[in-house]
Formats: sequence, C-alpha cells, structure tokens
Amino acid sequence: MAITPSYNCPMSDDDIKQNDPLLMAVGKRIQDLREAKHIEQKDFAKAAGFSLSYLWRLEGGQQNINLRTISRVALALGEPMSALLSGIEADPATLEKRPYNRKD
Repeated sequence: MAITPSYNCPMSDDDIKQNDPLLMAVGKRIQDLREAKHIEQKDFAKAAGFSLSYLWRLEGGQQNINLRTISRVALALGEPMSALLSGIEADPATLEKRPYNRKD
C-alpha cells in the first residue's frame, strides 16, 4: 500500500519545517517499521546512534533526513534502505523552488 502524503496547500517556511508532507510520510514509515518489529523508541534510538529527541522529531516528520541517516535507520531496523521509502511518492509541487544561479 502506497503512503500518499497530503499536498493540499502552499506552506510558509515555518510550516515546511514542521508540516512537510514528505518528511511526515518518511517519519511515519520509520515509525511503522519500528513498531512492526516491536522495538521501543529508546532501544531504536540507541541502536541507530540517535538521541531520543532526534528520533521523536524524525518520526514526527519534523526532522530532515539524509542518506547517511537513512542508512543508520535501515541498519538499526535490519531492513534495506529502500524499505524506508517504499510506497512513498514524491510530489514536485511540495519542493522548494531553488533559483538557478549561473556561475560565470
């Protein structure tokens, strides 16, 4: 089953940090995988090398995640990295627009 984040309204910079649909979907996926394996948050945070507050922000969709963090989460869960993003669809409408600045 695909997790489809809700992309229904433009967001301010503050909202993006707190309510980014992509981050929320990834955080929910991590939480679902952790709970399916019956791993407590404190045990998972320790195994992944995170503080408990970082894990709360990550699972709550309030923390951006990079490839190294995805790798640490996957190892702590005993899952391939692809499992963390499985079923999560990207939506270009939610991405911040970055101006192209040509360097001469």
